[in-house]
Formats: sequence, C-alpha cells, structure tokens
Amino acid sequence: MSRTKILIFVCIVIVHSFSSAGAYTPNELQVGERYVYTIKWLGIPVGEIKAVVEAETVIKGREVFIIQCYAQTNKWMSLIYKIQDRFVSYIDKERLVPLKLKVSRREGSYKKDAVTVFDHENGKAYFHNFLDNSYKEYDIPPEVQDIISIFYKLRHHKIVLDKAHYYDVAFAETVFSISGTASTKRTIKLPTGRRASVFYAEPYAKIRRKEIKDGTMSTYISSDGYQIPYRIVLKAPLFTKVTATLTEATALRL
Repeated sequence: MSRTKILIFVCIVIVHSFSSAGAYTPNELQVGERYVYTIKWLGIPVGEIKAVVEAETVIKGREVFIIQCYAQTNKWMSLIYKIQDRFVSYIDKERLVPLKLKVSRREGSYKKDAVTVFDHENGKAYFHNFLDNSYKEYDIPPEVQDIISIFYKLRHHKIVLDKAHYYDVAFAETVFSISGTASTKRTIKLPTGRRASVFYAEPYAKIRRKEIKDGTMSTYISSDGYQIPYRIVLKAPLFTKVTATLTEATALRL
C-alpha cells in the first residue's frame, strides 16, 4: 500500500464516510476539544494521532476554527520507520469548509512543508510547496473538504442506515470521492471495558471515478449523537492490518 493511501487512513481517520439526512448539530465545535487515537499494526502499538481544536481566528472576514492534527510513531516504531506529521486546518465556522491547510510531514526520509489555500467561490485550490518552491493550481468541487475538516463536517449530519452519502476530500493535491453506507448497528467493547452502541460502515474511495481497491476499511461510529469514530480497521494485502482506536475524547465517555 502506498504512503499516500496509508496517510489518508492515519491522519485522523477522516475517510469514515457514511449516510446523512439533513443538518444535524448535536453539539457545536468548541476550542479545547481533543481526540487521541492509538494506532496498531498487526496488533502491535506503533503510534498515535491527536486532533485538537486549538483556537478561533478570522481569515478574509470569515470566522474560522484552527484545528491541529498530529500523527507520530512511538519510540519502537520510529527505529524502523519514523513518522512525525502535523496538519493545521482553518475551517469556516459557518460553512464548515476548509479555507487553508498547512502540512508538515516527516516520514522516514520523506519531507514535505506546504500550504493549500481553498477558493470555494471560484472552485480552485492553490498549493505551495515550501521545500522546492513549487506551485500547483487545481480544480475543486463545491463544498470540498480537507483531511481534517471532514472529521468535523460529518459530525453535523445524522446517520441513516442503508442510505449512502458522498463527500469530496482534497489530499496530496488530489481530490478523492469518498462514499459509504452505515449498514448495521452493533455493540463493541471500548478500551475501558465499557460497551457502546455504534454504527458500522465500510467506506470506499475513488480518484477520477476509479475506485481504490488496495484494501478494505471498516468503521465503528458512535451512535450517541456525536457520531465520532470509536474504531477504524484497515486491511490490505501483504499481511497489513492497521487499527485506530479512540482512547481519549473530550466529547465522549469512554
């Protein structure tokens, strides 16, 4: 599996699409919200992901939330392949779409420091790589999300079983079409030992209408109104099984 596809999964598991029906706002975003996921590979802890609503600010007259996401490997995994990534998304408070995304990626020998500015009115995204000073302009569909904003956008839609919904997500200068259907309601055991009711879904992604078939993903989303993923499982060829489990959250009782 390519590094890009792994990162799509790892970076706050934003590819957990599911069905929706109209606006749904059980809770508004709040500065200070924090979510931590423990990442395991074949059952072995390899790192964690943290997402925090850091602050509020104004960009071009629009009020925005500043949300930071950190992904890093633990000490043991860093000896094999070290990851230390940081993503900062500036999300329009009213429309819940990204206005800007800053990226700092350190993955083994790979490095990337860049920013993408989203012009939703004109359907354009403007990418700047600071390391080689390169620029790229590409088209974006209406209401496109980035890999951080989608996590919070989906919180504002009510899950309806057996009804598919679609989102466009911009990542790595590419627009992915994400779709999924919550097929059943299940009960899972949380790390604390408590049992929780969840929606189960198997989302999939497409690039330019071609489905990505390098693996399968299963998502377990809280059914208590917050609609936050408790657990995500990614399976792929060559003995790959990666899980992300929510271990800390300000909005949920674990």
